[in-house]
Amino acid sequence: MLPLRALLFRTHQVVHFSSRQLGRTVRPVWRARRGAEMEALRLKKGLSNRRRISDAGIKSPLARAVERLSSAIGAIMRRMSNKDEQMHEERALFRAFRRACPRFAGEEIRSWRPAGPDPPDLICFTASGKRVGVEISQWAHQQQFSAAKSRKRIEHKLLEAIGVPQPINKSQNIQLVVFFPKATLPIAPPQCPGFRESLRRLIKHADETWPTKRPPQPYGSERLRCFAPLDKYFECVRFAPGKPLSRGIDWIVPGGPVMWFDDRTMVEPLLELIQKKQVKCRRLKTPCKELHLIIAYDQALPYCSPICTPCHPIDEIAKEAANTFAADPGPFTGAFLFVALEPGTRVYRLL
Repeated sequence: MLPLRALLFRTHQVVHFSSRQLGRTVRPVWRARRGAEMEALRLKKGLSNRRRISDAGIKSPLARAVERLSSAIGAIMRRMSNKDEQMHEERALFRAFRRACPRFAGEEIRSWRPAGPDPPDLICFTASGKRVGVEISQWAHQQQFSAAKSRKRIEHKLLEAIGVPQPINKSQNIQLVVFFPKATLPIAPPQCPGFRESLRRLIKHADETWPTKRPPQPYGSERLRCFAPLDKYFECVRFAPGKPLSRGIDWIVPGGPVMWFDDRTMVEPLLELIQKKQVKCRRLKTPCKELHLIIAYDQALPYCSPICTPCHPIDEIAKEAANTFAADPGPFTGAFLFVALEPGTRVYRLL
């Protein structure tokens, strides 16, 4: 049989094949090339479809899965960061408590460490080798605390939008600009330039129209609409008269919130906290011979109502909490109210 010639497309080399060899060799080469062409066509079509999906604002299943995974990882990292921060605060509080009350367990503490599974938070070892658990909790009005923390975040974003350092005060009549933010989402970076320009126009307008016979009126929502987008972020803006402050001192500042409270505003959260801890700590995840509860008051100071009033001092509050433990000590061997404020750190034994 005469030899036949076949041209290999990939190498461009001419070789000789028999008809039988041609059937065995050329067909796989053709199929491989045809398969590669079809795969390239599918890839091109897939890219085109993804481009159309992207242009239409529709996310592919893979993109949605990646986004969900990224969100889950971010949430885990935030929880881990919050847990680390909480452990750091608990350790610092316990060190301060030991300085104020070194023999809270009836004898000296030789060593201590984090307990691992919570509760309790810490495990202490006394001089006699006794294993003592310590549960630490913060006394706060949770609704006030959460609202104030959210407000602080908004204030921080607004101060960043105003500028760090703040612009020089060139007004003739204004010493301080006090703003009261709305409980809205924080300002976004693309909106900062327009926000700063509107605030500059507002201050200039207030300075140029400064009254001479009566105190300046605050700028509420209605008047702030003339200086958009300030009405979106501020409930009210007030101006304090006087000479400009020295350079480097912030003169555009947030105003403090107004809170209504009475003798029971902070007492009720304390009693609720005691009941909650009694339930939670009945089943310890880390065993110990004794369990002590430390209720600390320090973080709530800038965010919540005062803990006492002239008619209901802290001593009376401690007695009321002690009566709660007298009626039901729960799983606790000892309980303490730790007012961790400097100066004036105080410890009240509740149980």
